[in-house]
Amino acid sequence: MADLQEITEYLRNEAPDFYQRWLNELFAVLDDLAINPLLFQPDPLRNENDGSFRSFFVSNYRITYAIIDREKIAVLRIRHTSREPLSY
Repeated sequence: MADLQEITEYLRNEAPDFYQRWLNELFAVLDDLAINPLLFQPDPLRNENDGSFRSFFVSNYRITYAIIDREKIAVLRIRHTSREPLSY
């Protein structure tokens, strides 16, 4: 995923202490989602959302994901909250 690679490269170079904490928190949440993909509310920014598109925050990063089935999710986007959202 290009978003994750870009973010991790930036954080690793600019804020190495924060980078490791952020990555640990992100993967802890993803582990929780593997058990319960309905953990977070439907994404309010997604147009025509049937409830399968959801979002959460890790620090100032907004992560959106889709529930594919009961055992699978797909992370769609990771964006810093200061950036303008892309249209859905």
